[in-house]
Amino acid sequence: MGNNNKVLKAGFMIPPLFVNFKFDKKQEIYFYPFISKNAIIPYTLSEKVRRANYKMFRYNLKEMPKIKVYPK
Repeated sequence: MGNNNKVLKAGFMIPPLFVNFKFDKKQEIYFYPFISKNAIIPYTLSEKVRRANYKMFRYNLKEMPKIKVYPK
Protein backbone atom coordinates (compact mmCIF):
# COMPACT_ATOMS: atom_id res chain seq x y z
CA MET A 1 0.00 0.00 0.00
CA GLY A 2 2.98 2.30 -0.27
CA ASN A 3 2.65 5.52 1.74
CA ASN A 4 -0.79 4.49 2.99
CA ASN A 5 0.82 1.57 4.83
CA LYS A 6 3.13 3.98 6.69
CA VAL A 7 0.14 6.06 7.76
CA LEU A 8 -1.68 2.99 9.11
CA LYS A 9 1.42 1.76 10.95
CA ALA A 10 1.80 5.19 12.57
CA GLY A 11 -1.65 4.75 14.15
CA PHE A 12 -3.53 7.43 12.28
CA MET A 13 -7.27 6.93 11.99
CA ILE A 14 -8.80 6.12 8.62
CA PRO A 15 -11.17 8.97 7.70
CA PRO A 16 -14.94 8.38 7.55
CA LEU A 17 -16.35 7.40 4.17
CA PHE A 18 -19.46 8.22 2.13
CA VAL A 19 -20.39 5.62 -0.51
CA ASN A 20 -22.86 6.21 -3.34
CA PHE A 21 -24.34 3.00 -4.75
CA LYS A 22 -26.26 3.54 -7.98
CA PHE A 23 -27.74 0.58 -9.85
CA ASP A 24 -30.60 0.42 -12.32
CA LYS A 25 -32.92 3.21 -11.17
CA LYS A 26 -32.10 2.81 -7.49
CA GLN A 27 -29.65 4.88 -5.48
CA GLU A 28 -28.45 4.46 -1.90
CA ILE A 29 -25.90 6.53 -0.02
CA TYR A 30 -24.22 5.19 3.11
CA PHE A 31 -21.99 6.82 5.71
CA TYR A 32 -19.28 4.63 7.27
CA PRO A 33 -18.09 6.52 10.38
CA PHE A 34 -15.45 3.97 11.45
CA ILE A 35 -13.22 2.07 9.03
CA SER A 36 -11.02 -0.57 10.63
CA LYS A 37 -7.68 -1.82 9.29
CA ASN A 38 -9.35 -5.19 8.68
CA ALA A 39 -11.64 -3.54 6.12
CA ILE A 40 -8.71 -2.58 3.87
CA ILE A 41 -7.69 -5.20 1.33
CA PRO A 42 -4.42 -4.38 -0.44
CA TYR A 43 -3.73 -5.41 -4.04
CA THR A 44 -1.28 -4.59 -6.82
CA LEU A 45 -2.20 -3.65 -10.36
CA SER A 46 -1.20 -5.99 -13.17
CA GLU A 47 2.01 -5.52 -15.14
CA LYS A 48 -0.07 -5.03 -18.31
CA VAL A 49 -1.79 -1.79 -17.30
CA ARG A 50 -0.51 1.78 -17.59
CA ARG A 51 0.43 2.04 -13.90
CA ALA A 52 2.06 -1.39 -13.68
CA ASN A 53 2.61 -2.81 -10.18
CA TYR A 54 0.94 0.20 -8.57
CA LYS A 55 -0.15 -0.65 -5.00
CA MET A 56 -3.80 0.08 -4.21
CA PHE A 57 -6.50 -1.10 -1.82
CA ARG A 58 -10.20 -1.94 -1.70
CA TYR A 59 -12.63 -1.54 1.16
CA ASN A 60 -14.48 -4.60 2.50
CA LEU A 61 -17.55 -2.79 3.82
CA LYS A 62 -19.98 -5.70 4.20
CA GLU A 63 -19.47 -6.12 7.94
CA MET A 64 -18.76 -2.48 8.81
CA PRO A 65 -21.26 -0.36 10.78
CA LYS A 66 -23.02 2.12 8.50
CA ILE A 67 -25.75 4.72 8.44
CA LYS A 68 -28.11 4.91 5.47
CA VAL A 69 -28.23 8.54 4.41
CA TYR A 70 -30.30 8.30 1.21
CA PRO A 71 -33.06 7.28 0.60
CA LYS A 72 -34.47 7.38 4.09
